[in-house]
Amino acid sequence: MKKHADLYPVYLFYGPEDFLMEEEIERLLQKTLSPKERGLNFHVFSAEEHSAQEIAQTAQTLPMFSRYRFVLVKEADQLEEDKVKILLRYVENPSPSTCLVLQGVTLGPWRGHQAQIERVGKIVEYSRLRGKSLKSWLRNKMAEKGKGLSEAAADYLEEVVGDNLFHLESALEKAFLTVGEKGTVELSD
Repeated sequence: MKKHADLYPVYLFYGPEDFLMEEEIERLLQKTLSPKERGLNFHVFSAEEHSAQEIAQTAQTLPMFSRYRFVLVKEADQLEEDKVKILLRYVENPSPSTCLVLQGVTLGPWRGHQAQIERVGKIVEYSRLRGKSLKSWLRNKMAEKGKGLSEAAADYLEEVVGDNLFHLESALEKAFLTVGEKGTVELSD
């Protein structure tokens, strides 16, 4: 696997929009590890269930039979300050062969440490999509499936389903399957 110039050793993803966050984590995972490499090099930790030492030690460990190791820490916003300090020691000198992703709903205890993370990595906030952003997302998702989505159909989906992207993705899939060969999903569909 070739090295990717846009791959950081540390990411902090936070916000209420799980769907977009999960998509980005999956994109990073595909960029770093093939399906065969994941068995030995993909680690998922819960901040509440695992020690910071265990997470940092895993991140520092060289990957096995792969160029990268991928370490995902869920509920990173629930870490206590002493655990954050242990992980910050890792962040100061991260392994170039590890992609560490800290995931949470808020910045939580990381709020005062953003500059340290941004020196070596990237912080992204995933806010709920609304209005034009949501309609654009709906049209882009349908375009990925090879069909158009009318403005009226997008408005209807938002009104009926709401702004939960997991539910909207499911509704788009149903609409896609319903229209058959038609090129555009209309309100009547």
